[in-house]
This record gives sequence, C-alpha cells and structure tokens, in this order.
Amino acid sequence: MANISTNIKIDIDYIGAACNCCPHSLDWQNGPRLIYAVTNSVALCSDIAPFSIRKTFSGHQARVNCVKWIRQEQRNSISDFYYFLSASVDKTICLWKGIDDDVRLIYRICTSLVGHQNSVTTLIGYQQSSNDNVYVASGSADSTVKIWCIANTLATCIHTLDLQNGFAITLEF
Repeated sequence: MANISTNIKIDIDYIGAACNCCPHSLDWQNGPRLIYAVTNSVALCSDIAPFSIRKTFSGHQARVNCVKWIRQEQRNSISDFYYFLSASVDKTICLWKGIDDDVRLIYRICTSLVGHQNSVTTLIGYQQSSNDNVYVASGSADSTVKIWCIANTLATCIHTLDLQNGFAITLEF
C-alpha cells in the first residue's frame, strides 16, 4: 500500500454566533474588544468594522448568562484587560486569563468558582494592584450573592448574602 503524505491547511473565514438573550450577556472593555455569551461559550469580537468574531471560548456545560471584563487597577488608571468572567446556568463561574497579543488572542480558564445552588445570573470582578487578588461578586437564582477572593488561582468564597426570596438584578463594586 502506498504511503500518501498530504499537507492540509485550514483557515477560519467566518464564525457566526447569536448573543444569548440575557441582560448581562455582553460586555465592552475600554478598548477595541467586546465579549458576549453564545450558547455555552463566550465570543470575543473586535469593535473595528466589520465587527467580526475573532475567537470563541468554551468552558461551561450549559447556557452562559453573563460575561464581564475585570478591571485591573494600576495606581490612578485602569490598565489593559487580561481577565474576564463568565457565569452559567451550570451554577459555575469561570475566570479566564488572557495572553492577549492581538494575534493569538489566547484565553484559558485559570479557575472555576463553584458554590451556587442555582443558575448564576449576574457578576462583577475587580483586581487590586496591591496584591493581584481578583475579587468577584456573583448573584444567583438561589437568592444569594457570594463574594469571592481569588489568590494564585485558588478561589475562596469569603461571604454569602442570603436574600431570602430576593433576587440580585445587578452588582457593582
């Protein structure tokens, strides 16, 4: 039998994906990028025409409800965005860390936050320059708001607010 050697090159010419219809399913950084929830994934887009999807990232087992860039404090200004969050019907939150060089656009899950008993519906994140810890607040259909501290990829729930039968619509630090 003859040995056939073939070099195959695959280029992505088009990615089409509709945004999930949830209130917090899109976030725009202070720059040329936006992220939005697409089924169980997150799409990263350029805000420069033709507003194309540059990459998609998968990490959840169910619909993504919300996404959020994490602001990084550096002295008196906000620096580049290297992290973003995604939260899902699967009751988890993913912290994505980026190696963003405008060409490769590599983001990987560096930790998952697990602790809610129902769908996570809203979140916000912030990184302090003094200690590099990431702080996250998340609201869920389980009527709780959880405050998380992530240090060296180790996530710890540091406080839980019980809203009884209430529901967190949005959160802000």
